[in-house]
Parts: sequence; structure tokens; C-alpha cells
Amino acid sequence: MYELEEETCRRLACGTSFGRVVFDDDDGPVAFPVNALFTQDRVLFRTAPDSVLDRSAGRGQYVSYEMDEIDPVSESGWSVLVRGHAGPLVDPATLASVADTDVRPWAPEGRDRWIEIAVERISGRIIRRHRLETDQPPDPYMPPD
Repeated sequence: MYELEEETCRRLACGTSFGRVVFDDDDGPVAFPVNALFTQDRVLFRTAPDSVLDRSAGRGQYVSYEMDEIDPVSESGWSVLVRGHAGPLVDPATLASVADTDVRPWAPEGRDRWIEIAVERISGRIIRRHRLETDQPPDPYMPPD
């Protein structure tokens, strides 16, 4: 397993549109899958007004957002974790710019509340079952050996 540099984490995250929001609700830690848009400084996703995500993650809570890509055949993959405070997206210019994006919840209609997670920390790692001949970390953009 190798730690990824921050810039590599950001490049990988920009290429994904699905991840998990992790936060605390009344019963403890919980993870919810969401379709999302990653920018250099935030994660944006939609949920239903007054949903669990809106009531918890959408109210300024410190949360995590995890995205990954795995290949079970080669037993390899990468994972990127974003940490930051979440809240409702209220900036009119940003709302207008994301209105026509491909970020469409798979869940039923009525998910028109945008939530943003401000990127305060980002980290990641890559793992491959078979180590390379060198001590250099594998390139996450190259197919497995």
C-alpha cells in the first residue's frame, strides 16, 4: 500500500462521480452513497430536503467523503478521503453553474437540495497485490501488471 500525493488524490477525485458521505447521526457513524461532483475545493451532491443527509451532513457537521476504484480480479485499487465541514450550498452563482451538471441522484425524485463539503483535508492510497520491482509507488493511472 502506498500513500498518494495530494495532487494525485485531487486528479483521481475529479474523475469520479460516486462516493460515500460519512457522518454521525443519532445512532452513531453512518455512510450514505451519493452521486457527487468534486472540484478542487469542495464536494457537491444533492439530497432531499429534510432527509437524513440534509438534517445531519447538511448542517455544518464535520464529515468525510470517500471515493474509490477497485479491481477485484487484480486485487488492486485506490481510495481517496476528503474531510471537511458540510452545509447547504447557497451561493446563487454556484447553484446556477451546477444546475445542468450530470450529477443526478439515482434515488427517487425530489432530491434538489445541494450540499457542499469544503475540502479541509484530502488523502489517499493505492494498493496492489503484487508489488513492483522498485520501491516507487505504482502509478494509479496505469493498469495493473
